[in-house]
Amino acid sequence: MFQVNVIFHSAATVKFDEHLRAALATNVQAPLYLLDLARNMKGLKVFMHISTAYSNSHLSRVEEKYYPFLGKWPNTYTFTKALTEKELRKHCSGVPLSIFRPAIGMLRTIQVNRDMTADLVPVDFVVNALIAASYSVSQAYNTSVKPQEPPIFNFVSSVENRMTWGDFFNQNMKRVDRQPVSNAFSSVISYFTTKEIYFCNRRTQELWNTTSDLDKQIFPFSMKDINWDEYFEYYLQGIRQYLFKESEDTVPQARIKWRRLYYLHQIVRVTFFAFVIYLIWTILDRLI
Repeated sequence: MFQVNVIFHSAATVKFDEHLRAALATNVQAPLYLLDLARNMKGLKVFMHISTAYSNSHLSRVEEKYYPFLGKWPNTYTFTKALTEKELRKHCSGVPLSIFRPAIGMLRTIQVNRDMTADLVPVDFVVNALIAASYSVSQAYNTSVKPQEPPIFNFVSSVENRMTWGDFFNQNMKRVDRQPVSNAFSSVISYFTTKEIYFCNRRTQELWNTTSDLDKQIFPFSMKDINWDEYFEYYLQGIRQYLFKESEDTVPQARIKWRRLYYLHQIVRVTFFAFVIYLIWTILDRLI
């Protein structure tokens, strides 16, 4: 324990409908236990706690700062994440703490508002930014003028490289026939995909601007440099292979299933509109 220099704390329950008692135990109490343990790590340089960009999702604008613990949170996940930030800030005396808030790194939803912002961030960029932030924070705590409170980093894409859910849908539709997924999607995060939140990531941008050219090559994390077309070429393939554990030999079968569902969807749409037209025609005919 005396040889520990860096803590990356990301353990959490991410079930949005988790029972409150379980969410409190995992997302709030556990980080506080680790914080107490960190006080005995004499060689500790930095404690990076991974929160979420949506810890204050009840607000319309979220900056890299702490907010009063007041509001109506949409689920136990965001509620306990916000509570954890508050408690860590309150009890972090003597520990070089920082809060890192990444946006969505993985998506399993189709219930969206096409005009709303899709704040997606590649997980490898999240890790790179986390490493860069840990070094920056450790340097800050190693000066005579230490941070007055734990620095916060919002890691989002919307500020520098915005994409809407409509863009996301179009990117997937262009490629889904080549990389069809046979598993069903979930709509548990529809709250975040139908609501517009404006983020500020000034500290994260400053972090990138002060990172050396060599480290930028080793740890790229600027969302401004993301090419979404190139990203989505690998996105669906990665979901199939690593999330749903589907091998390449299942592609033909998944493609057949996808096409059947697509044509069934089109038939249902045409049938529905034909019925509506027939119903309107019938009503107008009786009125006339």
